[in-house]
Formats: sequence, C-alpha cells, structure tokens
Amino acid sequence: MLDIDNKEIIDLIETGVECEYLDFKLEEYKSHNHDELIKDIMAFANAHNKQKKYIIVGMSKEKGKTTFQSISPITDDTNYQIIIDKYLEPALTFSYVPFDYKGNQLGVFVIDSNNYENRLFRFKKNYQRGKDILYKEGESRIRKGSATTILSLYDLEKIYKPDERNSNLIIQVYKDDEITPVFDFYNFDDIYIDIIHNKEKQIKEMLQKIETIEISKTEESEIQVEKSTNELEISDSNKINMTPGLEELVNNIRLFDQEKFVKDAEIDKSKKDMISLYCEIEDIEIEDEFFDIGNLKIYEKLVFDGGFPYSKQLIKGTPDEEQKYELINKLNDEIHEFVYVKDYLVSIKGISYLKLLISNIGDLKDDDIIISLLIPKGCLCQKDKLVCDNEYGSKLFIELYGEHLQMNATPEIDIYEKPVVNSSDMSTSIPYINPLSYSDVFGYDSRPSEESIIYEAKDIIDEIYCYDYLVGKEFDILKFELSKLMHNRKTFFPEVIVFENIPNEIHYEIKSKEMKNAVTGSLKVKQ
Repeated sequence: MLDIDNKEIIDLIETGVECEYLDFKLEEYKSHNHDELIKDIMAFANAHNKQKKYIIVGMSKEKGKTTFQSISPITDDTNYQIIIDKYLEPALTFSYVPFDYKGNQLGVFVIDSNNYENRLFRFKKNYQRGKDILYKEGESRIRKGSATTILSLYDLEKIYKPDERNSNLIIQVYKDDEITPVFDFYNFDDIYIDIIHNKEKQIKEMLQKIETIEISKTEESEIQVEKSTNELEISDSNKINMTPGLEELVNNIRLFDQEKFVKDAEIDKSKKDMISLYCEIEDIEIEDEFFDIGNLKIYEKLVFDGGFPYSKQLIKGTPDEEQKYELINKLNDEIHEFVYVKDYLVSIKGISYLKLLISNIGDLKDDDIIISLLIPKGCLCQKDKLVCDNEYGSKLFIELYGEHLQMNATPEIDIYEKPVVNSSDMSTSIPYINPLSYSDVFGYDSRPSEESIIYEAKDIIDEIYCYDYLVGKEFDILKFELSKLMHNRKTFFPEVIVFENIPNEIHYEIKSKEMKNAVTGSLKVKQ
C-alpha cells in the first residue's frame, strides 16, 4: 500500500479542482461500472504529469458547492487491484485507502508517480458487458485537464519521447525584501544600537519628568485623611431596620471598604542607590530633592480578585506626590531592565544571521528534496551563546524573534510552509507571543512569570536550532528535508542560520527525486 500525505489530501479536498492529477467521485465504483474504474485509473497513469494522481471518492464539487456522501463500508483495496491487474498492462501501481475528513468517511485512490516511467497503459484484452465490447484489446485513454480522452499522435510522441522538462533547484539569500545569490547578513549589532539608544532616551526622559514635579511643603496635620468606614457616624434619621443576616452582610461590605493606615511611604534605599549609581555612571546630575515624595501615606485594603480576598496596598497623597512616587519606582524598573538587557546585548554583539530560501526555477515539480549546507569550522554560533538566564534578556530575545528572526510568508516568497526537519513533522512553528501584553480569558491584563518567559525564549532557540547537525573535518554540515516544491516556487529554509564568524563562502548540495545527480553550488560574501 502506498503512503499518503494527509496534509496534501486535506489541501486537495478543501482547495483542489479537478485536473490532470485530481478527480472527485460521489459514489464508489461498483460491479456495474468497473469499466469506468479501469478507464479512470488508466487515464491518470498515462497523464503527462509526473506527480501522484488522486481520485477522492465520497464527495463532489459542482458550481462552487462541495457535497459529501460518506462511504460505509468501504470497498477493500484488493478487489480493485484484481480488476486492474486483470484488464490493464503493464503492471500499474495504485492504492485505495479510507480517509476521514471532518467525520466524512471517504475513499482515496492514489495512483503512484512511478507509473510515469512505465507508460503506455492499455487494455490487454477486450472488456465486455454481456455481448457488447466496451473496450478492445490495445485501447488506451489519457487524462487531460479535467477530461478523459483517446490518446492522440501528439500524446504518443510525448510518452515515447524523453521528457525535456526538469527540476532546477537553487539556494538564494533573502534580505530586506530582496533576493540575491550572495551573502547579505543581518547583524545583531544594528539592533543593539537602536535598542540601547531607545532605552537610554526613555530613562533620560523619565529623569527629566521626575525633576519637573514640585512637591509642596505641606504640614502633615493639614492633610485630610478620610475616616474609615467603621468610624463613620450614622444619624438616627438614616438608620434602617435590618435583619441580622442583612446587618452582617452590610458589616462585611464595610470591612472591605475600610482602608487601614500602614506607614509613611518612602523610596527603598536599594532603588535610590540604583538610580544614583546609574546617574553617576552616565554623568547625569540629579537634584537633592529628587527622592522627596512629601507626606505620601500607604494604606491597606481588602479587595476581591477571582472570588478570593487579598490585601492590597494603596498610596495616598497629593496628585504630585503620587505621580512622583510612581515614576521613581518605574524608573528603577527601567534601569534594572536596561542593565540586564545591555548585558545580554553585549554577549551577542558581533553575531549575525542569514535568511536562506530554496527556489525551483525549473518547469517541473520536485519531491523528496534534501538540502545540505557545508559551513567552514568555527563560523556557526553555538546555541548556548543565545541563551539568557534572566527574564529581561529572555524577553528581549522573544521580541527579536517576533520582529526580526521569525520566517514568515512575504510578497516575494510565494509560500512559506516549514519543511520537514530531523525526519519529523515540524510544519507548525512556535507562535510568537509578545511577553509585554498578556490577557486572560476574562480580558484582564496579566504578566507571565520570570520562569515562563525564560522557558519560552529557550523553546524559540531550540526551534531555531532545528537542523540536522553533522560534524566534519573541515566543515559543519546542516541538513533538512523538503517534501515537495512546485516549479516556479520558492520557500524559506525552516529557520535563520546564526553565525559567530562570517564565512567567505558556503557550499551546498541538493538531492531530489527528479534530479538524477546531486546539484552543488556555493554562496559567497557580498563585496
């Protein structure tokens, strides 16, 4: 039995149209129309198309409408094999297999692409129904477009004359919406400069904003502090006669509304030291009153979150005091993140990466493609070099992947479907999720834990290093497989290739089903 590509079958069901490699039948072939079965199988096997052909049974497509009619029980493949072997020559390879599509039980005839080499298929004896001869010995049919016809002299010439069509596969480089035959690397250094500049600018703007806030010298006694709910007086005229249960409920509500004074607010010493040290290193002067937040107070209040109560701290003061307190704490966080981000960017400084693609510039679809890159020793960047053990560097890498490294379909690349790597299905890439913006099912913003951010970044790095890796004496060899590539189509390599040192030249080798000999070539550095 022939292997089938489930994804290809689904694509044909959903988007395929009847043509020289595809047909739809609403009902199975039964004994009264075995002549149709023989004619259809033979016609597809004779077609001037090297790829597999399919007859999908149990569905039809007419005037844009798709109709399904489940088959139960499905006819055994052997029954059809016996009929074809009895009437056709030479031996023809096909399978009939069950296929479930969204609860619809279908049958799929798969006519092997190897039949292309054995054409011409024809009746080896008369096919009769009663006394009537429907097909004579030696007769043959061919599939052209969506029709089945008698072979013409032109068809016979094409069958017996060597096919001049060929697959022509080449590797190219993609950068900034251009496709070139030479290396044109992306460099982390360019990204480094922009990120550092933007963060330094953001910190400087925050420093300036904090210094513009003036805290008025108000005596603490002048600040009006609201009484807690339990301290509010209720006049007799406003009292309501309540049942004991309702009174208990009201008291509980008042308990949650109550705000309890905790302490005077202050900026942590560690935060003051962090901000002061940053300003000293960057030669930025700050005023003596920079950390003055006036008479800001901290209160505590019970609140509900997800049905559970917890204690939440609130700050209370003048609008200027509250704004300054919030900005100083935010500034500390920004400086903290800046230090870790800069440290990570320094560690990956000098690292470059390539986006490669493979193109079929021939006039024939190709299958079972194996690509090997031979990269000089000492040039590839090892995976551990990109790994970061802190939240901020990991978050930055996730952003870099989503904005710069991730392979996506583009107007220049007709199609991007992640190829097969390490002989396993890698067709779905890890989805990029912005770590700065998370929402739960209720729409509330939430933030992932430090561990989950680090874990997600490592997952993405593992995804980038998805190629088969072989060690040679002079070269490191990266390999991956591509199941098929239509003619005049291009597709990206599975992921970027990361370099610690830029090679002068990369050699490659391509093997495929349609190419008798391996294709070799090289990519050189752009001058």
